[in-house]
Amino acid sequence: MKLNLVLVATLLACTMALVANAGTVGDADSDTVPDAFDNCVNDDNGPNTVPANNQTDIDGDGIGVRCDPDYNQDNTVGVGDFNVFFDAFNNGVSAEPRADHNQDGSVGVGDFNIFFEKFQAGVPG
Repeated sequence: MKLNLVLVATLLACTMALVANAGTVGDADSDTVPDAFDNCVNDDNGPNTVPANNQTDIDGDGIGVRCDPDYNQDNTVGVGDFNVFFDAFNNGVSAEPRADHNQDGSVGVGDFNIFFEKFQAGVPG
């Protein structure tokens, strides 16, 4: 009888812990887009940015343009990507729309700051 009571108490405690965490939704970058649906988990690219909710995935690789300066799709952000960004920076967004990381319609200093952060890390995302 005592074993059954311990088992019931343990099950009750586990159930209460599960219920307490049932409403928890991960949002690592606090951009109001749950991580499960966010294609740029560590960079705020939700409704708090301009333009609103710039989750665009221009190249279809599953990573939002805000955090994807891997233009040549080799899973690193290196010199080849820098050359593409530099060309877009000099020639405008029409040269490379993926370089408009903040999606304001031009490739400028804000985009460079986003690109450079990923370039230093060496990886997108």
